[in-house]
Amino acid sequence: MKFQGRRQVSARAGGGALLAAFVATTLLSTSATASSHAASSTTTTQPVGSPITPGLVAYLRTRSDTVSIAVRDVFTNQTWTLNATQLYHAASVAKVNLLAAFLNKLQATKMTMTPADRVRLSDMIINSNNVNADYFYVKVGSCDGLAAFNAQIPMPSTTPGCPHAHILGWGTTSTNVVDQLTLFRLFMESNSLLTDASRTFGVNLLTHITPAHRWGVTTGPPPGTVVAFKNGWSPLDSYQNWEINSVGWVHGYHRFYQVAILSSHNPSYGYGRVTVDTVARSLWITMGAPHYFTTTTSNTTSTTTLGAGR
Repeated sequence: MKFQGRRQVSARAGGGALLAAFVATTLLSTSATASSHAASSTTTTQPVGSPITPGLVAYLRTRSDTVSIAVRDVFTNQTWTLNATQLYHAASVAKVNLLAAFLNKLQATKMTMTPADRVRLSDMIINSNNVNADYFYVKVGSCDGLAAFNAQIPMPSTTPGCPHAHILGWGTTSTNVVDQLTLFRLFMESNSLLTDASRTFGVNLLTHITPAHRWGVTTGPPPGTVVAFKNGWSPLDSYQNWEINSVGWVHGYHRFYQVAILSSHNPSYGYGRVTVDTVARSLWITMGAPHYFTTTTSNTTSTTTLGAGR
């Protein structure tokens, strides 16, 4: 993995044995951290440790791609990040931004969604249809309109892609994992930009993604878990350089957390999916440790950035 920031590290994959060792390390780290919390639970009201475990970071160092992670525990409002400032092309994750912007525009203009637009929105999110994404990018005012909407959220590190050559540019929107958590919170909590009806409409789409696209954030949670998410994937300058992204939230089995996983420099689509799926599975395991659903006594957000030697 290439750690962007104070230090850059790159290594090649180590094979199945290394992955098995990573899973074992993750489980041991989770158990040890939970035990540590039990011993100090009388003196702290915030979870300790990080779900981005040393085992997960060690695994990522064996990968040739660049990866960023952000996780927010909704119960405690604590956030953990890895390579939080690194920017990526959003690819189809940008469709959630288009969904929010269009719903907001309907509210602002006091217009009712047409049956045709309802079908187009559903197809854009559930099936990740690009033609409909093009349609809604024009509807919200292209890059200038989306930038104006994002400024209200705000998403300070996100820059919508503008039309060039033969593409409209929404997929080249530049963003980071922290902004993606902020965007998805529009559909999770009451806010001034989306009404409850708009949020309900959006969540219904994000929780009914086509089975063919159920990877990334959905890796790990068993049936009965509510997972709202959107994945994005696209080759960049060649088919040996892929963006593979997954953003959403998971609720069930004593867990309620947001997650954003963005990656680039993947030598293939399949390679990137393995990385993203492994990260998502690890987070599902670690977020189930008892100390991650301890009740807090304040609304203070505690943010920890883990860089493992950066």
